[in-house]
Amino acid sequence: MLILVSMVFMLFIVFNRKRIKFILEKQETQRQAEFEFAKIRIENQEHLLKNISWELHDNIGQLLSVSKMQLSMLPQPDTETDKKILNDTMELISKVLDDIRSLSRSLNTESIGFMGLLTATKFEIDRLNRLKFINARFNITGTPVKLHNSDEIILFRIIQELMSNVIKHAKASNFDLVFSFGNDELIITASDNGVGMKTKTENYGLGLKNIVSRIKLLNGSINFENKEKRGLLTTIKYPLPLTS
Repeated sequence: MLILVSMVFMLFIVFNRKRIKFILEKQETQRQAEFEFAKIRIENQEHLLKNISWELHDNIGQLLSVSKMQLSMLPQPDTETDKKILNDTMELISKVLDDIRSLSRSLNTESIGFMGLLTATKFEIDRLNRLKFINARFNITGTPVKLHNSDEIILFRIIQELMSNVIKHAKASNFDLVFSFGNDELIITASDNGVGMKTKTENYGLGLKNIVSRIKLLNGSINFENKEKRGLLTTIKYPLPLTS
């Protein structure tokens, strides 16, 4: 009887171990599938943004350039009022052209890779200030480290999404972005003086869900915290690559 009980007990242990192993393998397979799906989705998004960038630069940008050239070939108007209208129109077209080129660069993955994360971020901050959407500031502390090109692109897209959310939803007048390089991690903090947000995961919209899924691809973390007085503080932690 004792031998029988011992055998049953051993069989139970073996079965339980196999069951646990099966569950863990299933969870890992599911996690890997979600990781690959998120990766493919981001690649598709980047491909779409690149196409939009080309469309802006090659088609709309070219049409505006031709329009500006044709206006410059017109004979000078007789009255000062008409001259002013013509000059103002050409100046407006020039401004739109600059904004389209700026937007095209911020959408194009290759441009971001060429500029690098810090330069691309500074470029985006300057674009926001130039368009007068918000008073934006950008600071860097510590010693900057060159990151993997694909990681820099993902981090830049996260920052763009954060900026977009602040402009569309926060009703803020100020936005501060700080990159803090440490020995083993990069901490990015984004702070505004807006209305804050509901920080529970179930309240996240598509934009915030995209941010969370992107940072998971980098084995990083993100935290949203409403400030005591007014506004939202977002903290991103990204593990820096090991240096040989």
